[in-house]
Amino acid sequence: MPVSVIDSFLFKNMFGTQAVRDMFEDSKYLDHDRLGRETDIVGYPILPLIRQLSEACGEEAGKYVHWGATQDFQDTAAILQMKDGLDLVEEQLKAIIKTLSSLAEGHRDTPMAGRTHLQHALPITFGYKCAVYLSSFQRHLPRLYELRPRCLLVQFGGSLGKLATDLMVMSSNECNEVSEPFVPHRGASSTMPQESNPISSEVILAASKLLRANAG
Repeated sequence: MPVSVIDSFLFKNMFGTQAVRDMFEDSKYLDHDRLGRETDIVGYPILPLIRQLSEACGEEAGKYVHWGATQDFQDTAAILQMKDGLDLVEEQLKAIIKTLSSLAEGHRDTPMAGRTHLQHALPITFGYKCAVYLSSFQRHLPRLYELRPRCLLVQFGGSLGKLATDLMVMSSNECNEVSEPFVPHRGASSTMPQESNPISSEVILAASKLLRANAG
């Protein structure tokens, strides 16, 4: 339970004391040094974190800390952090827009040198220069609004890459659970005529890897 819950509208007047805050502080029940060491060994932080939380809850209740869950909840936590981060970015972006609007209006008649190639060109005003900056930040604001529904998503099994991989596994000779639609010579091997390769799934999987790589 994060300390921020205590400050919520629901609890702040009931439990918003320093003693209660100290009780729920992360450092009270998490050994961060141990978490770091075990994460280095396991390779990801979920299992070490669950171990400590389970121990803190006791033997009986601890069995239900991660019951029926998977490590995907780490992705959900990261998305919630991103959501809070985008709220901060929006707040700061609006503050910048407000400041630039004020400067553009206040200095609309303040002359200064315009520049091309870092050399003096025709005169402009400082207000005009601020207005140019302002137009850029104003365009960023709707981009930020468009970003939220695109990135604030949690994983429910993946899409193209996972789907293609699953189809390839299920269409293997050992499983033979599914197969791609039969088209003469589609997925044929150049040396082994008995093969009918899941070529469409292979192409999709390759494309999804390129997409992730190009996305950074």
